[in-house]
Amino acid sequence: MAAHKTLLQQMRRVEAWNDAHPIGVAVKVRAESGNFKTTTVSAAQILGDHTAVIYVEALSGCVPLDRVRALQGEPS
Repeated sequence: MAAHKTLLQQMRRVEAWNDAHPIGVAVKVRAESGNFKTTTVSAAQILGDHTAVIYVEALSGCVPLDRVRALQGEPS
């Protein structure tokens, strides 16, 4: 079983993501139903003091940041 990331690690991940990627960046999301391309509609943030997440178009909830990859330079 993989160890959970600490809150500090999650906060650093969020900060790094937000520094590198503006809202509206094209991303690939790894979802249970398969991978798909979309765009972000929020900055990354911490959910419930434990998980780095981001909101994207086409989904009604947030996505763990570990399941999102920016597609900068690739068509969306």
